[in-house]
Amino acid sequence: MIHRLPELSYDFHELAAFISQKEFQLNYFEIHKCYVENLNKALSKYISYQQYSVTELMMKLKYLPEDLRHDVKKYGGMHFNYSLFWKILKPDSGGPIGTLKNAIRDTYHDFGVFKKEFTDIALDLNASDAWCWLLVQKGNLKIMKTYGYDCPISKDTYPVLCLKLWRVSSLFVKQKQNLEYINDFWNFINWEEAENRYLEAMY
Repeated sequence: MIHRLPELSYDFHELAAFISQKEFQLNYFEIHKCYVENLNKALSKYISYQQYSVTELMMKLKYLPEDLRHDVKKYGGMHFNYSLFWKILKPDSGGPIGTLKNAIRDTYHDFGVFKKEFTDIALDLNASDAWCWLLVQKGNLKIMKTYGYDCPISKDTYPVLCLKLWRVSSLFVKQKQNLEYINDFWNFINWEEAENRYLEAMY
């Protein structure tokens, strides 16, 4: 399997109110692409592992040869993180749907409570590459933050959605502050994709 950039279900200009076209192109066509190329390069000497998807590689990380493990963790981790971020975005989104909507209500009692907790955790992040996640852990919803290429997927943990943060969002996202950037995120979430991922995690 040759790893590639994920296909997008939108044009970048459709997300311009959230991420500028310049920043989107930089992160998708240059930064993310570089991680994909380096992942393929790392796997080129290991034919038996080339058949695995990036999700499978991350799930099997501890079983990989030691000299391959670091590269897969770094390049595969960032490939996974970026890929989910692109997939979870959608122009003109609504709100959570289906079983995920019910799970958010059951866990946080109200979508507004969940939204505030996610926003507060995301606001606390201040790194060149940081991520805020909603994930299923042992059957329960949980909000988690990670840094760099750390990838929160394992036998017991499955990401549902994520938000990428930058050290100073105002440099990248139309001179906005972090809070404005995070608030805009709620208008661009692909809740259908999040619902599908929640169902994958639960069933």
